[in-house]
Amino acid sequence: MATVIITSGRHKGEYHPLGHRTNVISRTENVPIKALDRTGEFG
Repeated sequence: MATVIITSGRHKGEYHPLGHRTNVISRTENVPIKALDRTGEFG
């Protein structure tokens, strides 16, 4: 499963599994970042 791992800052060491739904990685939802799963594991 894809996971976001925090590597610095106040939350260093935390990890957050990414699910099948949309995941927002920002303080707002209108950011131009999209992580695509090209492995075919989820699609």
